[in-house]
Amino acid sequence: SIALIRQTFYDAQWYLDAWSIYNQYPKLNKRPLIDDALDAISMHMSENSNFCFLNEHEQDLERTLKLTNEFNLETWIIASGYEYRNIHLFNNQKPFFIIPLDFPKPPDVTTFEKELDVSTRELKHWDQAAFNPYLLKEYGIEFSFSKYDVKDGLFKSNLLKAIRFGITKSDALASLTTIPAQRLGIEKSYGTLEKGKSAHLLICDGDFFEHSTRILSVWVGNEEHKISNP
Repeated sequence: SIALIRQTFYDAQWYLDAWSIYNQYPKLNKRPLIDDALDAISMHMSENSNFCFLNEHEQDLERTLKLTNEFNLETWIIASGYEYRNIHLFNNQKPFFIIPLDFPKPPDVTTFEKELDVSTRELKHWDQAAFNPYLLKEYGIEFSFSKYDVKDGLFKSNLLKAIRFGITKSDALASLTTIPAQRLGIEKSYGTLEKGKSAHLLICDGDFFEHSTRILSVWVGNEEHKISNP
């Protein structure tokens, strides 16, 4: 699959060059065939637009960073959760991460036979995965949190777990508000509570980053939607 991705990027570069030459010397060259997919990719590459890579396995990170270097891409990465194991890869590269707050569940060790099926590597990942956001922050990696592929009811509990494992509340709040707004280029309308911005906010009965805090209402587009009574 990596070979296919590399070839696609090379094809997109060739496509852009071929059309550039043809437009410059139309009488001396055969008109290239139109390919909408290569056209879109080549334009994004030439404009230095963002390319988002979904990392699902530990090895995907190194492959993605190599592609970033090879084609000089502006890369966003949907985190696999294993980045803490390869933190040395960020010595020279600082890609933007979208972190799904989906930590591994405890391994099933309810019987002796099931204990034998659980590897030390699996146990270490269960123990260390919640440190991932903290370590990325320590290495100067900017990220936003996401509910992507997170089971219902686990987002807030995993968010609080990430805070217990080192990330500050202010950094957690930024990863949910100002950072994604800035990265998407909509910070003039979203991300903070200011005059003239869209009123998208939560009303809680306490500190949002506490287990016992309830969401009372959600404001979307200046309209209130009640969730629970005070």
